[in-house]
Amino acid sequence: MLSEQVPEEVKRRSLFVPGFWEHQGWGYGLSIRLGAQPGEPRGRGWFGGYGTCAYRDRESGVTAILLSQRLVDSACSASKIYADFFDGAYSAAGL
Repeated sequence: MLSEQVPEEVKRRSLFVPGFWEHQGWGYGLSIRLGAQPGEPRGRGWFGGYGTCAYRDRESGVTAILLSQRLVDSACSASKIYADFFDGAYSAAGL
């Protein structure tokens, strides 16, 4: 459930939002972050269309949950609220 399930060949020919597969994959029901950038979640979790997200990073032990009702700007780029939230969550954990 918690490992990448989408083969690279499927990602390459995917007609989904351009750039979607650059830093993430999918397990069974969860997003899997691959090489997260600063301000992005690490580990496994979910982004909802109205801004709610929950991620668990087993390596650092950080669990971050953001409850929001703000429609996301793009499926590929995180809005400033996400970057601030995840930067703050990892800073609070001393990471």
